[in-house]
Amino acid sequence: MKRTNKKMLSAILAALLLAGFCTGCGSTPPASDGADNGAEDTGTAAGSGEIALLPMTLDNEFYVAMKNGAEEKCKELGYTLIAQSGTSHGDAAEQLQLMETMIQKKVKAIMITPCSTTGIISGIKKANEANIPVVILDTEVDREALDKQGAHTLTYIGSDNYNGGKVAGEYAKKVADEKGKTLNVIILTGVPGQENMELRKQGFIDAAGDSVNIVASQNADSDFNKGYDVITNLLTSNKDVDFIYCCNDMMALGALRATKEAGLTIDILGFDGITDAFKSIEEGGLCGSVAQKPADMGIEGVTLADRFLKGETVEEKVNTNLEVADASNVEEWMAYAAKYSGK
Repeated sequence: MKRTNKKMLSAILAALLLAGFCTGCGSTPPASDGADNGAEDTGTAAGSGEIALLPMTLDNEFYVAMKNGAEEKCKELGYTLIAQSGTSHGDAAEQLQLMETMIQKKVKAIMITPCSTTGIISGIKKANEANIPVVILDTEVDREALDKQGAHTLTYIGSDNYNGGKVAGEYAKKVADEKGKTLNVIILTGVPGQENMELRKQGFIDAAGDSVNIVASQNADSDFNKGYDVITNLLTSNKDVDFIYCCNDMMALGALRATKEAGLTIDILGFDGITDAFKSIEEGGLCGSVAQKPADMGIEGVTLADRFLKGETVEEKVNTNLEVADASNVEEWMAYAAKYSGK
C-alpha cells in the first residue's frame, strides 16, 4: 500500500510539472470571449474614442489633405476623428473655444495647427490638466510662453519652416544667377503673429543674401483675394519687380492674377504645395512652390498620439520633408495631392 501511494504521488507530481512547463512555454494565448477583464492595454490593441483635429481652416486644400491623412490613420487604428475649424481663417479666439469644447468632450487627444503662437496656450494648459495630450501640427507655439505657463505639448510635427524659407531663398538665388542680376523682390507673409510665416520669410532672406533686393514685404493673411489686392497696390509703386515670394500658395495665386492683369511677367514662388499651385506650374503660371506633405503630418500626429495613449515614449519633434515643386517634378506632387485632397 505504501509502495502504491509513492507511485501515485510520483505520477501526480510529474503531471503538475508538465502542466507548468507547457503554460510557461505556450506561444498562443487563449482565445478571448470579448469580455473586458480590466487588464491594462499592452499597446497592441486597436485604439478607441475620439481624436480632435483643429486646423486653422478647412477651406484650404492643405488642411483638407491633413484632415484626410489623419482620418485614414484614425480608421486604421480604431479612432473617430473630429475635425473642426473656425469660421474665419486665423481666428485664435474661436480656435481656443473649439479647443475648450474638445476638452469638455473628453477626446483622447487634440491635434492643432495654432492660429496664434500664444493664443492657444491657455487651452493647452487646460488640456494638460485634463490629461489630454496635445499634438502641434505645422505651426509651432511660443515655447518660452508655454514654459512660463507651466504647460507642455506631446510633440510638434511639421516642416522646418525656416529651412523651407532657405529652400525658397536658394531657389531665388538660382534664378538670380541664371538672369545674371540682383532680383527686386516682394515678399508676402500670412496672418501677423504666426511663427511659421516669420520663419519662412527669414529663411528666404538669409539664404538669398545679396542676390535679392527686398523692395516690399507685407502681410496678406494667407488669402487669395488679399494676395491679389496687396500685389495690385504694390505694383503701382514698384514697377521693376523680378520675383515675388509668397509664404503660402493662396497668396501666390492671387499675386499671379494681379501680375497678369498688370500685363507683367514675374517669377512667383509659393509655399505649401496645393493642387491649384501644381496646375498653375504645369500651365506656366507660378514658377514653383515649396511643397510640403500635409497628409503625412496628420498621419504622423495620429500615430504618435496612439503610441502615447498606449504607454509608449514618443519623439518631441518630427520634421516632415519639403522641396521645391516646379516644372521638373510637378507630376509626382500632383499624384500625392490627388490622393489626399480629393482634387
